[in-house]
Amino acid sequence: MELHKDAFFSLTLDEANSILIYVGFAQSLFMTDEETKAGFLKACAIMEQYHPNYYLSDSRQQKVILDPGMQEWIAQHVYPRWHQAGLKKLAIVIPEEVVANMAVHQVVDEIAEVKVADTYEIQFFGNAATAQEWLLESAN
Repeated sequence: MELHKDAFFSLTLDEANSILIYVGFAQSLFMTDEETKAGFLKACAIMEQYHPNYYLSDSRQQKVILDPGMQEWIAQHVYPRWHQAGLKKLAIVIPEEVVANMAVHQVVDEIAEVKVADTYEIQFFGNAATAQEWLLESAN
């Protein structure tokens, strides 16, 4: 069930497997900080409404560059809310673009610094199929 779609990303709920699926689009290169925050807050609201066990972040086409301030904001204001909503696992399909890829890894490093990394498991993947397999491996 598609819950949100705009020029930058989509959020879809796989109710059968309790997975919220984020797909970032190349157009995300043009996102402002305000639009980036709004997107993360949208994901928070959906997470808090539907309480999925798993989150699949397919960032392969994502181009947005998250500066250190935004990385810290995400680590402090987003990931803890996902934990509160009951998230068990976060699978991140890494962006193809090198700088965006590094930014995703740095956000996870920020999470560790603010001590929320141990609230749910986080893994990086090269493709969505492997990421989904990992999310569901303990569910069956």
